[in-house]
Amino acid sequence: MNVFIDCGYYHGEGLDLFKKTVDYNSDFIVHAFDPVVNYESRNGFYFYKKAIYTYDGEIEFHTSPRRQGRANGIFKNPRANDEKTMAVKIGRAHV
Repeated sequence: MNVFIDCGYYHGEGLDLFKKTVDYNSDFIVHAFDPVVNYESRNGFYFYKKAIYTYDGEIEFHTSPRRQGRANGIFKNPRANDEKTMAVKIGRAHV
């Protein structure tokens, strides 16, 4: 079984790039994680509305609507003056 794990899926840019490599084939099962967006799991694609981090608990997650996902993360972006902070639950995903 081939598995691809995307730990910051957003709109699937990483998966799209991986699909263009010689290593990709349609037999891959995808596990995608992102605390900001929401997708439906279906046909070998499993989505988890969670962040990936080194412990279970809750952390602050910073988003910037103007930067459209390119600046989302656990660190504040000094260039994003429209940044919003939200609490994100971190937990083990049993895949």
